[in-house]
Amino acid sequence: MSSKGVQAELKTFVAPNEREPTELIDLGYARFEVPKSLVGVPTAHDDGLFVVFVEEATAAKLSAGPPVGEDDPDVVQLLAAISQATGDEFETSYALRKRALSIQPFTVFDIPFKGLRQTASDSVLLLLKDTYSVGAPVVWQGDTEHIGLLWAESDRVNIVTVFDKEKRVTQTFLLHPESNEAAAFVASLLATYRFVSDARDVETWKKEARSAGVLFKLQENGTGVELLSEEERLEQIADEIQARRTQRKALEP
Repeated sequence: MSSKGVQAELKTFVAPNEREPTELIDLGYARFEVPKSLVGVPTAHDDGLFVVFVEEATAAKLSAGPPVGEDDPDVVQLLAAISQATGDEFETSYALRKRALSIQPFTVFDIPFKGLRQTASDSVLLLLKDTYSVGAPVVWQGDTEHIGLLWAESDRVNIVTVFDKEKRVTQTFLLHPESNEAAAFVASLLATYRFVSDARDVETWKKEARSAGVLFKLQENGTGVELLSEEERLEQIADEIQARRTQRKALEP
């Protein structure tokens, strides 16, 4: 467990007073607005739903991960395992993320005051916090009637996770760390993101994405230029997925 990850501070996101000009993005299964400087051609590679917003002659600044429903087997299994390990019920993966990120590190001297049960529960959640914070010193939280949002702000990548409370679907966005539009992007997502599909399967989401104009192409057929800037971002997603699976297996009886 990295000390940097568990030291992350959870803060409330406050949108900038001035909202920058935005443009509507339609992925078929989801719609939202982003600052115009982040707009690019939505391109999915290798028949997946990891979408890169490709800008001509420049490195892509924004990517969108595949949506994940609360009925996904991995999500169901994770929530069940964590609930069993902590003794607490978590209705959604978003609720689990918020709870884990709010836990503060403690020492053996705190155990008599916390009690053994709370200590055990917080220890499990700290493992998840280390994963969810991805090493960021600060994670910003925002909530509206429709959307829950978490923004891990680090010097490697900005990872923004949105949760549609009505459709119970999570989607993760990755924004280049050098972008000066991060706060504006987060504010726009929080205000406008809607998961509009009623489907619950990936193949239907792909069809909806194609109908909306998302380009699908095999990686080897492209120039590869737009993918080079995504390498670290793809690694971040892969690391997070692997960490979740490892933690889930460790919690299995």
